[in-house]
Amino acid sequence: MLRTLPVAIGATMSGVNSQLSPGTGLPAIAIPAGFTRLGLPVGLELLGHAYAEQGLLNYAAHWELAGGRRRPPPFTPALD
Repeated sequence: MLRTLPVAIGATMSGVNSQLSPGTGLPAIAIPAGFTRLGLPVGLELLGHAYAEQGLLNYAAHWELAGGRRRPPPFTPALD
């Protein structure tokens, strides 16, 4: 978990994430989980057991359909 604010594009990040999945070879998926008090997005990463990719994708799809955890940036144009 990173507990630092995001850095500007092109700057070096002080923390490291995504360590468990690559190190173990297990599948993982990140899903939106809401926003901080500062309005920054929060993500939740789920780690599955070996060959559980479809289960993770199913869970992420259901999470997205439940809604309310994702919103576009204020400068994103409306979709027609």
